[in-house]
Amino acid sequence: MLLTPGAFLRIGHNSEVVMQSLSLTNVQMQVVHGSAMVEVADLVKGTTMQVNMNSGTAQIEKRGLYGFDAD
Repeated sequence: MLLTPGAFLRIGHNSEVVMQSLSLTNVQMQVVHGSAMVEVADLVKGTTMQVNMNSGTAQIEKRGLYGFDAD
């Protein structure tokens, strides 16, 4: 799923991700169960991207491939 220009969300089989905020400059999501990957090829300046899970919150600020597992 395209999150913002240059950032994609990939959700694993039998996984659940809830989008809490989805705009061009503010993306917040919660990985409820299972796994998810966020691929950031380009992050527009001023964009806030957060991934929430039971154990805490990750703030994505740079290009890269980020893996999350809520189980």
